[in-house]
Amino acid sequence: MKRIAIIAAAISLGLLTQSTSCRKTGTTECGDIACTMMFAMITVEVKDNMGRPVKLDEYYTLRDKTGEKLVMQALAADSGQYTVIDDSYINTLKNKSELFRFVGKKNGVEVINEPYEVEGDCCHVSRKSGKTSITLP
Repeated sequence: MKRIAIIAAAISLGLLTQSTSCRKTGTTECGDIACTMMFAMITVEVKDNMGRPVKLDEYYTLRDKTGEKLVMQALAADSGQYTVIDDSYINTLKNKSELFRFVGKKNGVEVINEPYEVEGDCCHVSRKSGKTSITLP
């Protein structure tokens, strides 16, 4: 009897884990996947060669595939933290990955043009490749 209870608990836990998972691979359909309430962001820290935060005059993300310009809110521009892309773009990236470029300008000059590969599951975006920190000369 104890053995049956353990097996039933293990099966229930497995089903619960499977049904609440954000990531569903091998399909473009998400069905009734339960997503967390977390709002995911891919961010980058921009600093100078002395380690001080850099406040960019202009920054945006370009979608390589279409040239679409995405203007994201800085996470904390005064501390050099910028958002490359966030979950507001998940419907476009659902169960696929794409290339983007984070562009930053200072005094009218482009000082950053950094590539990022971003992937999405049924719920959130995530960084597949790309820098977490950029140091400007």
